[in-house]
Amino acid sequence: MLGNLSRGKPAIKLSVVNQMLPMVTKLFASTDKDVIVDACWAVSYMSGNKGGILACQGVEGLTESLVQYLLNSESSSIIRPALRAIGNFVTTDEASLTQKCLDANFISAFPRLLNHSEKMIRKEAVWALSNIAAGTTKQVQAIISHNDAKYGATGASIIQTIVGFAKNEEYKIRKVR
Repeated sequence: MLGNLSRGKPAIKLSVVNQMLPMVTKLFASTDKDVIVDACWAVSYMSGNKGGILACQGVEGLTESLVQYLLNSESSSIIRPALRAIGNFVTTDEASLTQKCLDANFISAFPRLLNHSEKMIRKEAVWALSNIAAGTTKQVQAIISHNDAKYGATGASIIQTIVGFAKNEEYKIRKVR
């Protein structure tokens, strides 16, 4: 229900986003998959504009929770909205917001996202990665030099996968948005 309340046009008012976010964040503690899916979609919709992104980034633990779903969830229905929300966070020209996602270990999620069986998840991952690569020199370097043995994520493997997409994937994944 929260997802439905926060999507649509015109975009939800920032004052409403600020009131809803603490409630939505508490839903991440649930063990009910449907509740988590709805909470992730709500954050995704609320972060559809810069004001909403800034509001979301101000909520303690929100970014980290979303990244944990990307790193650990086996459910595409959770991964899709969590990736969209984090993707929204890294689209801004605010380097600190992208950095917050990187500090939450977002880069380590890319091997599993880029190799996901769902084309839409691969496409969203490429979109998010391209936005990080358009960031600061430090953020680009973070992609290149990344090495996380726990998740099997290295900068080389991520770049190799992207080069493979450029050669072999369908046009819709190569042309991001």
